Amino acid sequence: MKNYNCEKFYVISVFIVSILIMLIFQKFLFTGSVSEEEVENLAKLILEESNNIPVEIVTVTKNSDSVYKIVAKIGSKYREYYITSDGKYIIMNAINIQNYLSILNNTKRFITCLKSKNVRFYGNINNTDTQLQLSIFNYGFAYLPDLYYQINEQIARYLLSHNVTRIPVMEYNGTFYQGVLTKEDIGRITGCK
Repeated sequence: MKNYNCEKFYVISVFIVSILIMLIFQKFLFTGSVSEEEVENLAKLILEESNNIPVEIVTVTKNSDSVYKIVAKIGSKYREYYITSDGKYIIMNAINIQNYLSILNNTKRFITCLKSKNVRFYGNINNTDTQLQLSIFNYGFAYLPDLYYQINEQIARYLLSHNVTRIPVMEYNGTFYQGVLTKEDIGRITGCK
């Protein structure tokens, strides 16, 4: 009976918060523009609901005619968010284009170097260690063919014949490096930076 009451309370809470969000959005949709105070209240509501902890809105500034910049303190960390001036969208992960392009170029250069040295990675994309290993390639997944190989029966036999028992594994110059490697480890082994 106790669990039923908790579930009932949770459902009612979610319903009430949903209604509040809909009412706030309805107001924004009809006015076409929101004030800094409304942006602050909306940001606080969304961030507290999504983080499940109190949030302090430090600043709200209108960056242009179309977007507000919000600096929020969540726990002990400060984060930047953006809300469109019509109140329709929140941007939680803004990406600096220059930094992003720099990361992509560095990743592409690193992957190209690894490919030129016939480095190969083997793993299973459903394996968390393989996912962690591939995450060092940032956003360069388009460049992974001929570098990363999903283990199939043939590859499994090949790896077992070389006493490989752990994935992910990197093969370089006939040596197999088992387990997750950092970008620094890979650079030290291969000379690629």
